[in-house]
Amino acid sequence: KNQTEISHTIDATLCWLDEEPLDIKKRYGIKHTTQLTNGFIDEVVYSINLENSEKENSKTLQLNEIGRVLIKTQIPLLFDSYQKNQTTGSLIIIDEDTHKTVAAGIIRGSYNKEATDSLSNMLQIDLTSLSSEEIESLKTVLNSNQVAFEIV
Repeated sequence: KNQTEISHTIDATLCWLDEEPLDIKKRYGIKHTTQLTNGFIDEVVYSINLENSEKENSKTLQLNEIGRVLIKTQIPLLFDSYQKNQTTGSLIIIDEDTHKTVAAGIIRGSYNKEATDSLSNMLQIDLTSLSSEEIESLKTVLNSNQVAFEIV
């Protein structure tokens, strides 16, 4: 899949940076390259237990947690997977009330809501943990957006 994607639905891995947990009912600002749009986290697919690198069911992300999420944006974004292009494959999530950066993430690709059930089924089959390369990629995204962070 070598083409740049255009979609308002994004499959991403986020590192949550705020003391307030992720709220899937809340609208957030989504900053991607130079573009800022509104959106929300449609679903937390799983979070990563940093103690043992295992995937865990979760409905939210807490401070310093990493998880796979499905994001829906108000306008379609033009993006690549982070693996293909680090600039067009990264984004940050901004709290619209406080204007704080609450998360930084790497884009895996797009998703369609109808396939969410099959995505969940695929995840039950493929339970490989987030690679150290993906964790390092998140750190790179955080640093390139001048976001202070600590992963414990």
